[in-house]
Amino acid sequence: MKNKIKLTFVMPMYNSESYLERTLDSVEEMVDTNDIEVLLIDDGSTDKTLEIAEKYENKFDYIKFFKLKHYGVSNARNFGISKARGEYITFIDSDDTFECNFTSKFSKLFSLEADLIITDSELETNINYSVLDDDKKIYLYKYVNRDRGNTRPGSKFFKKEMLIENGILYDTDLVISEDALFLYKTIDKATSAVISNMKFYNVQDSHTLQYYNEKILTGELKYRQKTNELFNKYKEATNYKELQKVENKLKILGFLMLVDRYYGPLYIKKEITSKKAAMELKKIANKFGYSNAFSDKRHDKLLGLRHIIFRKMLKIGMYRQTIILDKFMDKIRGINRWK
Repeated sequence: MKNKIKLTFVMPMYNSESYLERTLDSVEEMVDTNDIEVLLIDDGSTDKTLEIAEKYENKFDYIKFFKLKHYGVSNARNFGISKARGEYITFIDSDDTFECNFTSKFSKLFSLEADLIITDSELETNINYSVLDDDKKIYLYKYVNRDRGNTRPGSKFFKKEMLIENGILYDTDLVISEDALFLYKTIDKATSAVISNMKFYNVQDSHTLQYYNEKILTGELKYRQKTNELFNKYKEATNYKELQKVENKLKILGFLMLVDRYYGPLYIKKEITSKKAAMELKKIANKFGYSNAFSDKRHDKLLGLRHIIFRKMLKIGMYRQTIILDKFMDKIRGINRWK
């Protein structure tokens, strides 16, 4: 009789040959129980990722390897959810490492049976919300968005039953913030949650910043629409103003991304004029509520001088000047955002 699976690790992979063995060796050191599974989901790699994954699948019974066509990381994670047998699911990246002997330690958290478990907390004491009301959920939204935020999937454990019952999946239309939206939907539907300072996830330095992508505009606007719909549910909560502060931060960072990684590159490549870019940015700011956040200076500590200047310019409607200054600053610093 096969052991009951407590925990499923879902690892999407795409052309990961340069670091995958290091990560899978770390997985081997992490696993010290026989009630887990690791699903390697390849997203159409063209390098030696497949060869490496097959080698580790043949070596360890708990590793299962799946090959998909290249449809993106969100599709790979959704496939992992559909194949997972564990009572909990967590997502790990193919270029990170993990704490030794973690799976036996997780049993302490597993016994709490929370819908959502967040590890690697910097809090001195753990938090166990056996019942989640709206005020506590707002605290969770604040917690995962502290400073620049930790809305990545690493260190988050999701009860599979809760995900399935509520139809929570990754939005495959998003190329940005898909992790955050998945987490927000989970918080919204969860009935219990735990925040633990137990160590698990070690993010490496190999993550790269994506610059221009033609889907950034539609992705950001869909993300803005979805988060607005979700956060509006909490208007009657006593600490709703704290959630508005979080949302203002997301609006500022999201709009600055549209300047830096969408309209700015288009203007630099002369595919759009500064006048047209400014008109479109102004329309977006007003329609999707970004302009309401430009006056909120509480988040300036998260911004560099460049973006503080941009926020202040946007606050007084200087959209065209912001686009022009964005190009000028990139030029003098030798930055190429057209990647």
